[in-house]
Amino acid sequence: MYPNEPGYSNQWYGGTTFATATVVSVTGDVTVDIPLIADL
Repeated sequence: MYPNEPGYSNQWYGGTTFATATVVSVTGDVTVDIPLIADL
């Protein structure tokens, strides 16, 4: 996730790096809640 928002670093869903992130397959309408962690 690249939020491109001040105060939020680039983040990975379900992991700490690209290699360990969780894959989200999209084949139609899909909703995934992805929490963003602020760098305050």
